[in-house]
Amino acid sequence: MNLIYLALAASLFAVAADARIRLRKVTEAPKVCDYMAEDKLLSRADKKVYSTERHSIVIEDTIALVKDKGEKICEWPLDEWAISAPVTSFKFYIDEYKEILYPFAKKDDGFVFTMKVAIANCQFSDKTNLEKFEKPVCEKPKKVSRKKKSKKAKAAKS
Repeated sequence: MNLIYLALAASLFAVAADARIRLRKVTEAPKVCDYMAEDKLLSRADKKVYSTERHSIVIEDTIALVKDKGEKICEWPLDEWAISAPVTSFKFYIDEYKEILYPFAKKDDGFVFTMKVAIANCQFSDKTNLEKFEKPVCEKPKKVSRKKKSKKAKAAKS
């Protein structure tokens, strides 16, 4: 009987682990401009995972930016990030429309260290110390409305 409960629990956990990808009704995840939240299901003491539906940051032996289906986009050594602030203190804001990652961390002196990382080339830019993190403006593309011509309008033109 205990074996049945164990098998049932394992199958439910496997479904929950893949829920982010499997239960989506669209083939591609929606783009967002938001803070990346720590994934409580995938994070452990030695491995932290911050994610949106489209991208994930995995902090382990290296820091890796991964797409939703597991494709690694960028990878950096830990010491490249630890120069500015402790790696564990970083939080992440991502603009998936512009494809820019904004890592930021509060330092011991009270200032917030911020960076800008272009996802296309994985290069750091705009390393600054600010009094507080200012969330960048998110510019979503405007939806183009396509008006369908009615049958009467088509018949009138013919």
